[in-house]
Amino acid sequence: MQNQIALAESIAREQGFTVVERYIDNGISGSGIKNRSEILRLVEDAKKKKFDLVITKSQGINPALRLHCESDNQKT
Repeated sequence: MQNQIALAESIAREQGFTVVERYIDNGISGSGIKNRSEILRLVEDAKKKKFDLVITKSQGINPALRLHCESDNQKT
């Protein structure tokens, strides 16, 4: 987990972004969100527009770091 956090923070720095919050559900299955307090908090903060960017790590068959940015209705 610490390596994933360090990688995400490194990407943020390289792109000139400021990390304002971390939403980490340690040891909780990603198969649903019902019992994931941090992902629920992220959703609520997104509704309040508390941030512009989310950096996530894909845990699928082909793991890849994904950078999601939404600004002026444009996604990159």
